[in-house]
Parts: sequence; C-alpha cells; structure tokens
Amino acid sequence: MIIIEAFNKYITNQKKKNLSKLTIEDCTQKLKCLVNKFGYTELEKLKPNDLDLLKSDLIKTYERSTVNQTIIRINSFLNYLDKDEILAYEKVRRLKLKQIQVLQKDKLLPALDHVLRTVHSFPQDKEDSCLTVLMTGISWAELCSLTGDSFDNNFLYIKESKNIHRTREIPMNKKLYEILSRNKKTSNGAKLFPSAPNFRKWLLRNLTHKDAKFTPNLLKHIFASNIKVEQPTLRKMLGHAKGSKTTDKFYVHTDNQTFKEGYTLWRKKINQQKQYH
Repeated sequence: MIIIEAFNKYITNQKKKNLSKLTIEDCTQKLKCLVNKFGYTELEKLKPNDLDLLKSDLIKTYERSTVNQTIIRINSFLNYLDKDEILAYEKVRRLKLKQIQVLQKDKLLPALDHVLRTVHSFPQDKEDSCLTVLMTGISWAELCSLTGDSFDNNFLYIKESKNIHRTREIPMNKKLYEILSRNKKTSNGAKLFPSAPNFRKWLLRNLTHKDAKFTPNLLKHIFASNIKVEQPTLRKMLGHAKGSKTTDKFYVHTDNQTFKEGYTLWRKKINQQKQYH
C-alpha cells in the first residue's frame, strides 16, 4: 500500500470517530507534509531517515510548537498503521519521530548579539579565535590544534577529535576563509592561533564584570543551542560518534545537503547581527 492510500483510510477512520470538523481539518493539514513528500511511496519502502529529513525541513520552516504538533499527528497516523495491521509494529517503532525538546539550561545562555558584542571587543587574534569556534561548532581544544594545512578553499578539516576518530570536513565560507587565511603563518605546520591555549588566563585578566561568565566553551554551547538542525546532523557537526537515543542506534544518516545548509543558515544569522563587521 502506498502512503496516500493509507492516509485516506486513516482520515476516513478518524471521521467515523465523530471527531470535530476542526480536528479532522487539523489532522489533514498537518499530515499534508508527509503526503506531499512521500504520497506515492510504498509504506514498506519508507525509511526512518526519510522522516528525519522531513522533520529537518519542518524545523527550518515552522516554530517549535507547530513542528511538535505535526510530529504528534504523524505518530498518530503511524500508530493507526500498526493497530490496523497495515504496517508491522517494529517498522512503526523505528519510523516514529521524537518531539523537539527545549533544555532548561539553554535559557541561561546569553543572546547571540550579546556574545558578539563581547567578542568584537577582543584583540584581532582572540576575536578571530572566537568567531572560528562560533561559526563551526568545533571545541576549543580542536581550535588550538589547527594549523595552516587544516583548511583549503572548500573545507576546514578537524582530524581525530576525542569523540570520533576520523577527519571531520566542515564547509568553508568566505568569512571563515578570510579569518583562517589572516592567521596562517609561513609554515603550514605552525598553529593558526598560538595564543588560544592561554585564552582562559587572558579572559580572567581582561573581561569586565558583566561578561565574567564568558568562557571558551560558551561559544560551542551557543552554536549547538541556536543552530536549527535535527539531532543526527548536530552530532555530526559537533563530531559526536553517536547519541543515546534508541532511534539513533538504527538510523543516524545525514545527507550532505542538510549538513551544509545547517552551517549556511547559522552563519547567515551571525552576519545579520548589527554588531558583526
């Protein structure tokens, strides 16, 4: 059975429950994203990663509450497929989506414009160090290891971080390339940011009281908390090998286009801040 046929059966079933007209309309509207994208796909051929990518598209387009309401509708549709024995329970279990969670601690993070104001008050080398982390999501330890041969026109290469033992290729853009090139020394093996290992000590001596909570790790937290991508894509960006969720054990697959778009949208947001120059 193809998805659009299953969808029509589901809506008919919902109408038999004497649900309100508004509920039926909302259900139909929320499931349109699934039907429009995969309507003529056989249910058995639908893969968990297909729904992950659909969720990523929703996150880019709608507010969190709307995305979560849509996920609830999609999961209810999947439950119907299981209950009506249209699709096996194990298949349904793997297809189900997780709602977007907002971590309480994220509310304690400063706003991006405040962080950028602080960063732009630093000397050039330290400003460049901070912007590199903020634009890429790399750790401060990874920043300290960067050399002249760590990048080219296309990518920044992060080799064997502590979380994943293979090279991470982070897409380059014009601003990032300018920053890295400005700090490149004559020797390719020389560190790009030789002052980075002593950055914490410099902060203690030079930060004002209101910015006293600024730390190197804060930049990566700002990146991870603000960038609009789904969890598998975020883990790939941060260099994490895998997550703890059951779903990720089955299908952590991220297409390169989604990966690149995540960086592009985030860097555009940084560039749009008035304080950025």
